[in-house]
Amino acid sequence: MINILEDVDQDIVSQEIFLLAEKPILWKPPALYMIITNISKPTNIRTLLLAGVAFGCQGFFIVGQKKFDFTSSSKDLPLPLRHREQILISIERFSSLVECVNYVKCNVKAKVCGVEIVNSALDVNTEPFETDANLCLMIGNEGTGLSTKQMELCDYFVRISQFGGGTASLNVSVAASIVMQRFLQWRRASARRNFVC
Repeated sequence: MINILEDVDQDIVSQEIFLLAEKPILWKPPALYMIITNISKPTNIRTLLLAGVAFGCQGFFIVGQKKFDFTSSSKDLPLPLRHREQILISIERFSSLVECVNYVKCNVKAKVCGVEIVNSALDVNTEPFETDANLCLMIGNEGTGLSTKQMELCDYFVRISQFGGGTASLNVSVAASIVMQRFLQWRRASARRNFVC
């Protein structure tokens, strides 16, 4: 075996290896979270939870939803998300939307992204996500979309381009899944661009 380093000063090589080992990772990929509020159908809440877990959602923040039982012994919570009386996901409840959003922005360091068809909404295909903040999705109600209060608390909005001539809305879990998938694709590509060896 040929030692390519035999003519190189070993002290210099050791220092270089040490510096490489100490080099920090420049970018930590943003995490994904979701606020669930103002969703009418329990089936949609269950599907949002399952989709969120499938797309790597780090936590769920619940406001209201009093008819839905989020405890580990509840039949409301999907079976794959509970195990032996334990909830396998992070769920935090809040008494008000303002309290929830303040927590998300201050403690989780996330931007609240509303999924809604409004003039200021950015097309999700343009990957309008931010590299310096976690992402917390807020999905609108099945029939009425995001409420005025919800919209006031969002940092920005994304929309999903549609090409048919029918209804402009999608099922809440379908809309959330499309946005989460696009976010993960963007995050994966951004991680490749920002990764330091």
